[in-house]
Amino acid sequence: MNVLVIGTGSWGTALASVLAKNGNTVLMWSRNPEHIDQLKQNSNNPNYHPDIELPNTIQFTSQTNITESFDIIVYACPSYAVKKVLLKLELNINDQTIFVSTAKGIHNTSLKTVSQSLTDLYGIDWIKKRFATLSGPSFAHDVIRQKPTAVTVATYNTSTAIKVQQAFHCPTFHAYRTDDVIGVELAGALKNVIAIAAGVCDGLKLGPSARSALITRGLAEIIRIGLAQGAKVETFSGLAGLGDLLLTCTSDLSRNRRVGKMLASGLSLRQTIKQLGQVAEGIRTTKSAYKMIQKMGTQSVIMMQIYQAIYEHKPLKDALNAILYQGAEKEI
Repeated sequence: MNVLVIGTGSWGTALASVLAKNGNTVLMWSRNPEHIDQLKQNSNNPNYHPDIELPNTIQFTSQTNITESFDIIVYACPSYAVKKVLLKLELNINDQTIFVSTAKGIHNTSLKTVSQSLTDLYGIDWIKKRFATLSGPSFAHDVIRQKPTAVTVATYNTSTAIKVQQAFHCPTFHAYRTDDVIGVELAGALKNVIAIAAGVCDGLKLGPSARSALITRGLAEIIRIGLAQGAKVETFSGLAGLGDLLLTCTSDLSRNRRVGKMLASGLSLRQTIKQLGQVAEGIRTTKSAYKMIQKMGTQSVIMMQIYQAIYEHKPLKDALNAILYQGAEKEI
C-alpha cells in the first residue's frame, strides 16, 4: 500500500520501519525541514533511534502541498495538534483513504478524542468507514528493534480494520481488531494520567504494593469514565486497556511515568517538560480528565489528585496520601 506517516518522532519512525519492511511504499512527513534533511542524509533517525538502520525505501518530506493519494495515512503526532496539522497539509483525504491515529490524548477545550475531533472536519460517515486508531502496550524502542508486540486496531468498519492489519502485520507486530473506537481512545489517553501517578508513587519510594493498588484503582477510574462515554467494558481488560496501563505504569521507557518521577524528585512542571525533551500526552490529558470528571460527576480520586498536584501546586505527598491512605470507599 501507499502510506504517509505524519510525524518523524520515535513512534512514527518505528511504525514507518514496520510498514516499509512489510513492502509498503512509505513517505514520512515532518514540519521541520532540518530534521528531514538529517533523515535524508543518514540511514537512521539520529534524534530518536541513532543505533537502528532504517529501510532505504522510506522517503521523507517537509512539503505541505502533498497532492499524492494515499491508501493509509498514519498520524503519529500529539493529539492536540491533529486538526492544525491536517489543515496545514491539505491532504487528499477521500472515501478511499484510511486514517490511522496513534495519538493518545483528549483535547483540553473540546474534551474530544481524535475521532471526535476529525468528525468535525470530515463528517461522521467518513469516520465510520475510514477511521482507525492503533493502541496498546507498545514502545517504539521495542517495535523498531523487532521485539514481539501486540496492539489493538479499533475501527467501525471491519474491512478497514483488515486492511490496517494487513499493512502492519509481521511476525513481531500483531494487530488485533475491535469496533470499540471510543473505548480504545479513552483507555490510551487516560492511562497516561495514571502513569504519572505511578511515577510519583515510585519517585516517593512508596513501594510496589502501593503502585499495584494505584494501578488497580486507576483502571477502575478509567472504566467508569469509559462506560459513561459509551465504551465497552471488555475493552479495558484487553491490550488497549489493562495491557497498555501496566506497561506505561511500570516501565522506565514510559514518558508519563518519568514525568511523575521527575516531579517527585522536586522538579517543577516546566523543568520536567524541558528535561524530558519529548511530548508526554499525560500532562495535557490530566487537565482534560479533570474537566471530564467534573462534567460527568464521575468518582476519580487519582485523576483529581494528580490534576491538583500538577496545576494547583498541591504537594505531591499530600496528593498521594489522599489517593493511598485516606477514605474507606467500597472496593474498586
